[in-house]
Amino acid sequence: MKKIVSAFSFVFADDEWFNKMLIGGIYLLLTPLGIGLVMILGYQGQVADSIRHNKSGLPMWRNSSLIFQNGIRLLCVSVVYAAILVGCVSLAGVELLSIPMLGALIVGHILINPLIILSFTSNQSLKKSLNPLSLIAEIRHLGTGYIVVVFATSLLLLASLLFGWMFIVVGWPLVIFLMLIVQTSAFAF
Repeated sequence: MKKIVSAFSFVFADDEWFNKMLIGGIYLLLTPLGIGLVMILGYQGQVADSIRHNKSGLPMWRNSSLIFQNGIRLLCVSVVYAAILVGCVSLAGVELLSIPMLGALIVGHILINPLIILSFTSNQSLKKSLNPLSLIAEIRHLGTGYIVVVFATSLLLLASLLFGWMFIVVGWPLVIFLMLIVQTSAFAF
């Protein structure tokens, strides 16, 4: 739980946290167009990198070209791991276009994507991030805290998805993006 508290503290310690989350919420709305997902992944990488290098405050959105480039790399790695997951699940006899397959992809994303982001920020290499041993190294680094952080941040993400619509004034995408950044921060600490 200490990591979750540190993650929230890191986000809310930034004087401009609301503006940065608002921009992230706008990119979350642009996810169906493709650009949103790339920018969100890139920003998550920037957040993890900031924490790992003991920088205070959330990264600025001004360096959009670097965020975009890192987002493309992270998306490529995520797609490769998703394809491996789909292949393994379909070998078990699950249809490609089914609810169980969607569930497997969601669970796989929740378990693997934070590790992909941490591996990428540690290595700064697309090739090294594709090595499953780098993901295992991140799990070893996190230790038993990995399960706790996965469980706690998954509950936070689920709550933001289910109850975020109540915050229409602030914006549902902002709340969801906030929880994604808290998840990334919790894993990076």
